[in-house]
Amino acid sequence: MNSHLNNHLNLNPNRIKIILNTTWLLIERVFRIGLGFFVTALVARYLGPRDFGLLSYAISLMALFESFINLGLNSVLKKYLLYWPDKTDSLLGTTLFLRFTSAFLIIVMLLLLLPHYYRYTPGLREIIYILSLSLIFKVVDLVDLWYESQVKSKYSTIVKSVAIVSTSILKLILIYIKAPLHYFAWAVTIEAIVCAIGYLYLLKRHKGPLSSWSSWKFDFEILKKLFNECWPLTFASIAVMVYMKIDQIMLKHLADEQAVGIYSVAVKLSEPWGFIAVNIIASFFPTIVLAKKKSIKDYYNKLQKLFSFMTFFALIIAIPITIFAHPLINMIFSSKYASSAPILQVHIWSNLFVFWAVAQDPWDIVEKHTKFVCFKSVLAAILNIGLNFFLIPRYGGFGAAWATLISYSMVGFFLNLLHRKTRKAFVSQFKSLLFWKYLR
Repeated sequence: MNSHLNNHLNLNPNRIKIILNTTWLLIERVFRIGLGFFVTALVARYLGPRDFGLLSYAISLMALFESFINLGLNSVLKKYLLYWPDKTDSLLGTTLFLRFTSAFLIIVMLLLLLPHYYRYTPGLREIIYILSLSLIFKVVDLVDLWYESQVKSKYSTIVKSVAIVSTSILKLILIYIKAPLHYFAWAVTIEAIVCAIGYLYLLKRHKGPLSSWSSWKFDFEILKKLFNECWPLTFASIAVMVYMKIDQIMLKHLADEQAVGIYSVAVKLSEPWGFIAVNIIASFFPTIVLAKKKSIKDYYNKLQKLFSFMTFFALIIAIPITIFAHPLINMIFSSKYASSAPILQVHIWSNLFVFWAVAQDPWDIVEKHTKFVCFKSVLAAILNIGLNFFLIPRYGGFGAAWATLISYSMVGFFLNLLHRKTRKAFVSQFKSLLFWKYLR
């Protein structure tokens, strides 16, 4: 009976593994979003638009620097962890060396440059110094990549959940005692520290390839292999982070801190959905990478279903948030942030193109379209910066939201038309608008 039911539902062991892994990832991400909404709302209410804008600006700046540390290696590393399981120690050891070196150089650069660049805003300089410490601890996040590659995200999601709960409690305490702004920067850094400690604990407890990071080793041949394949992704990941975060940075310089705070509230309600999409793809990534070896037809069917699911997911998020943006903002963040609502109504639709771009990522890795991915991302970043220069002085945060939507649509959809190979993805994305035909 059970065997017949499993055959009818096509619940083979691999599919069950993916479903369980995706469930863990979604539970963790939804939990983070839910708790994050609650705590961020209280922090935003307490700090007010100006101070909340300063904190958001500094966090966006750190996100840009973090892209330099990751070097676009994540997807390529996960692929080779699947292809070369016997070289796990060399892959992780080489990546750890690259990330630690990058983080160290960035922190040294900040120590040298910040006293001159932010000499008129010492409070902001202090916040950036505090947040920069998190870059060192985020190096250890590559442990999470191994669990994703093995479809075992249960363990790393527990670590991340413990970190968000502990720092959320800390933020609530800070609000209660009426702590100054820089204490909240410490809370963000402490979250990275707790995650790093959790990952190190997993290393100690795990039996298998990750049983001891003392066995990790630097391998120059692995370094050359990774760089030969991922250098376009390095530029692409930096460009992606530019067009994701440059809006808040440019708002600070072209408008003011309060504009950043107003805009950041809209982003807090819009951007996290993209991270859920990333987690969903993390579970499907191994299956799609390995599917091509078995059947081209099955490979493309999986991709079409993935695009269709992402379209459905994006629409069930974007439509209700567009309709209820005004009451949502007033209820969650208070009337001080009422002008965030029209920004949210535009920004939320960028998720459709984010979801499509994320769903295309495994296909681009397998088909080795990394150079074109780099081209698209850099072009979208340049477009975003140009649009922000034009729109922010005229329309403030509302203009920045339109700049984001246009640049995301280019990188996630329209630019696929430029390359004959990626036109297949464009067609699949367009067909996915009729998602009900492919989700059967």
